[in-house]
Amino acid sequence: MNEMIKLYDLFGTEIRSRSNADVLREKILDCNISIIDLSQITFISRSFADELCNLSESENIKIYNAKGIVKNMLSIVSESRKNKRIRKTDNAEMKEFSDFKSLSNFLSTIS
Repeated sequence: MNEMIKLYDLFGTEIRSRSNADVLREKILDCNISIIDLSQITFISRSFADELCNLSESENIKIYNAKGIVKNMLSIVSESRKNKRIRKTDNAEMKEFSDFKSLSNFLSTIS
């Protein structure tokens, strides 16, 4: 049987934190959830959308009733996962500072 969870009941209309995915993950495992209902959700952050995509892939979860901004964010995150990020250069130099003043002095030299 497909158990469903309404994210509105857990988080309200806006979900702005990746850490909310941990709460959802526990609920999914504890209650054998296979459907996530996004009705009444008006906003999700990109980080939460990423975690939601992870959950849907790893736990075979179906996502329903995403609308407007929420649907767009899930679509953007889903599309961005198709192409691996390629870093052209990876030669960043690490700087260490012993206090705020030395950090501030360094930052003032950057144009």
